[in-house]
Amino acid sequence: MKLYEILFFSENNDAVFLRAKDKVKASLDAHGCVIEKEEDFGVKELAYDIGKVRDGHYYFYHFKAEPKVISGIESELKHDANILRSMIIALGK
Repeated sequence: MKLYEILFFSENNDAVFLRAKDKVKASLDAHGCVIEKEEDFGVKELAYDIGKVRDGHYYFYHFKAEPKVISGIESELKHDANILRSMIIALGK
């Protein structure tokens, strides 16, 4: 298993944020990932508006996963309306 980080953000709305957070966690669990750390980065102003959204609620997970499952996770999150943007990066070599 390799180490990865995912950072995502959703609208600054508690209900939408909780649905987005639950979706990301469920997707990681469904793909057999082991979450090592999670952190709430809070609400930050976006560099540019996305639709009518000006502020995003950012959240971070540090996890272990098999490399073959990353594309499936990215695809699931890309099609979720509650998640405005997400990015997964591999750590180390």
